[in-house]
Amino acid sequence: MGKRRIRTFALPDGCEIVAGDRIADAVEDGEELRPVFEEAGEEGGPDEGARREGAGQGEEKRRRVEHGQGAAAARGSPEGGARDEGKEGSNAENDGESAGLRGGSLTTATGAACGAQGRAGGPASDGARDAGQAAADPDAEGELLELRLRVYGQDRAQIVRVRPDVVDLTAHTGLVALPEELRASAGRLRELAVQSSRLESLPAWLGELTGLTALRVVGVNYTNHVCPLRELPDAVGRLTALRKLELRECYNLTALPAALASLTRLEDLQVMDCRGLKEVPAWVTALTMLRVPFQEWRLRVRNTDGAEEQVQRRVRPDVVDLTAHTSLVALPEELWACAEGVRELRVRSDALEALPTWLGELTGLEVLRVGGWHGDFEGMTRKAHSCPQRESCLKECWIGFRACRSCRWSSAQG
Repeated sequence: MGKRRIRTFALPDGCEIVAGDRIADAVEDGEELRPVFEEAGEEGGPDEGARREGAGQGEEKRRRVEHGQGAAAARGSPEGGARDEGKEGSNAENDGESAGLRGGSLTTATGAACGAQGRAGGPASDGARDAGQAAADPDAEGELLELRLRVYGQDRAQIVRVRPDVVDLTAHTGLVALPEELRASAGRLRELAVQSSRLESLPAWLGELTGLTALRVVGVNYTNHVCPLRELPDAVGRLTALRKLELRECYNLTALPAALASLTRLEDLQVMDCRGLKEVPAWVTALTMLRVPFQEWRLRVRNTDGAEEQVQRRVRPDVVDLTAHTSLVALPEELWACAEGVRELRVRSDALEALPTWLGELTGLEVLRVGGWHGDFEGMTRKAHSCPQRESCLKECWIGFRACRSCRWSSAQG
C-alpha cells in the first residue's frame, strides 16, 4: 500500500494544523507555516494504523513535556514547567487525534482555545473561548446597527450594518434619504457622514441626534445631474453638541439657516464648492469657538451690466472657496496677506483676467482649482511653479477644467 507524507505545522498563535498535499488551498496567501515534524502515513489505510501513528506522535510529545518539567524544576520555576506542560500536553493530545485524518484534509487543533490553554497551563476556560469569539465576531457584542437604505435605481432597500456611534454612508452615492433607523441610536451617534448624488433633503428628525459631534454632507455631481439638496432643516440647530460641520459640493444649496447660530460649540465649519451659496451669513462671526474664524474680504466682480464693482464677502482664510462668484475679476489681495495659511483655493470664473504673480507665495497650498477660466494655461502653470517649495506641498491642481499633468506634484486625474 502506498505511503503518504503527513506534516504538522505550527501557526503563529501556537495552534497546530495537520494537512496533506493540499495545504496551500486552505491557508491564506503569505501565511508562513513552520514544520514541527514529519511522519509517513498509509494512504487509504485502516484507521487503526493512523491512530497508532498518532499515539506514537503523542508519546513523543509527552516525552517533551517531561523534559520541560525537568528543565523547569532545575531552574526552580514551577510556573514555567506548568506552562510547558499545558502547551505540550495539549499539542500531544491534538496530534494523536489529528494524525488519524486522511491525506488532503485540513483541520484546526482546538483553534484559539489551544493558545489559551498553553498560556494558562491547563484547559482553556469558557471565558477565554468567549473572549476569542467576541473579538472575531463583533455581533457578539451587540454593537452593530442595521440600516435599510433607499438607493436610487433599486426597488428593494439595501441592508447594511454599521457601528451605532460612527456611521459612514459615503460609499452609497445613490442614497435618496437618511435611514430612519438612525433615530434608534440617537443618544450614541457621534459622527455621521453621507455622500450622494440623489440626496433630496435632510429630515427634520435629524435634530433628535443630540449626541452628534461631527456631520459631513458631500454632494456628487455629474455633467447632466447635480445633487438636489437645496437647504438644511432648522432642526440642525438643535445639534448643540456639534463641533464639526462640513458641507461640500452641494451645488444647489442656496442658504444656511439662521438656526445654525445656536451651534455655539462649533469649532470647524467648512462650506466648500457650494456654488449656489452666494454669501455666508453674518451670524458665523458670532461662533466664537471656531478655530479658524471667517474674515471679511473685498472681491472685485463684474455686475450684470458688465461694470466692475467691489462686494464684501465672508471667507474662511485656510480653505478659500470663491466658486460662487462666477464674475470674479481678480484674486483678492487678502489671499496674499494670509499666504502661508491657505491650504485650499477654489475659483470658478469666466471673468478672471489674470492670475497674480504672488500666487507661488502660497507656500502651504495643497489643493488648487481654477475652473471656468479661459486664460493663458501655460502662463498660469509657470506661476504655480514659481515657489521653490511647491513640489513638496501641492497635491492637486486643476486649471481651466484640466488637470495639470505636467506637474510632477499633481495627483489629480483627468
